[in-house]
Amino acid sequence: MVCLNLQQQAQQAGIRYRLRTIAVTDSTNAQLWQQADRHEQVLIAAQQRAGRGQQGRSWLSPLGGLYLSLGLDLDLPLSESARLIFGAAWGVAQSLRSQVPVQLKWPNDLVLDDRKLGGILVETRSQGDRLREAVIGLGLNGSNPVPETGIALQSVSTAWADLPDLAIAVLQGLQTGLDQWLADDWETLIPLYDQWLYRRSDRLTWQGQIVTLLGIDPSGGLRLQGRDRPWVIVQPGDLSLWPWQHDPKTDPVTHQ
Repeated sequence: MVCLNLQQQAQQAGIRYRLRTIAVTDSTNAQLWQQADRHEQVLIAAQQRAGRGQQGRSWLSPLGGLYLSLGLDLDLPLSESARLIFGAAWGVAQSLRSQVPVQLKWPNDLVLDDRKLGGILVETRSQGDRLREAVIGLGLNGSNPVPETGIALQSVSTAWADLPDLAIAVLQGLQTGLDQWLADDWETLIPLYDQWLYRRSDRLTWQGQIVTLLGIDPSGGLRLQGRDRPWVIVQPGDLSLWPWQHDPKTDPVTHQ
């Protein structure tokens, strides 16, 4: 990708972020944290050597995928840090859904046909009770090879013929979703996210019990209905939503 051309495309598409592209890095998140001026800076890499994801997992980042990170300077209540992921994930999903029926696997994954299309990693820094900085990393399978549990976007759609076009679509969505979050419109954001929730109404096994996934709680947790009473799960690691067993150390998609 040529940075100048991509920056011009971004501006024409109404994206206010500053873009920088590099060939390879260990991690776009890690490299962006090292920059002095990160606010509204996007770093895009063609390949990552040490991408990372949720719960300490590593992420495959071969050529052909989209790997980017966005930095933000903030001054918000610390409670907002848990909500950021919902704005980012919903925004990207709504942009991609113009062409493919992407779903949201709570809280941070993009799913298509029961397989992993992409994922988002949010890292934050705080000062006292204030959220001061965030770096939002995103990995998306474009034309890169993926295992059986993953899916590449270009295998199901020709809407984004190359990575620059895909990057613009993703950044448009990310900006829209984050603006929704920054507007502090949580009551609107949760239903928007919830409408595309992966495995909604499905029966799952949780702590040895059969439960039904009802949707997203106003707090951002998952609402489950058991035989005798309802539960709300707040921690993502408490329940696997995949219909297949996955390696707990790696995931079938790129990330930060």
